[in-house]
Amino acid sequence: MIAADYFRRKYLEPLKEKQRLEKEARREELERVRSEALERARDEGRKQGREQADAEWDAWNRRRLAALAYGAPFAEPPPSSRRAKSESNGPTPA
Repeated sequence: MIAADYFRRKYLEPLKEKQRLEKEARREELERVRSEALERARDEGRKQGREQADAEWDAWNRRRLAALAYGAPFAEPPPSSRRAKSESNGPTPA
């Protein structure tokens, strides 16, 4: 029994502790990688949203300027008011 206790304290317990620490380190690394990937995805989504909004405003402004150049009335609401109205109605069915 004394030899078994010695072996357990000298070799087995340190090995188990090392494995536990390695597992914890892997878990922390995985969480860090997931967090970074999520942040990159959010940033990309924001960028795409800004690009889409800019494109909508550019198109609207070109139509407004064309109507102004031809002296035609332009009553189309700006993209921000259309977006606010569609968001208040909830998501559109696919």
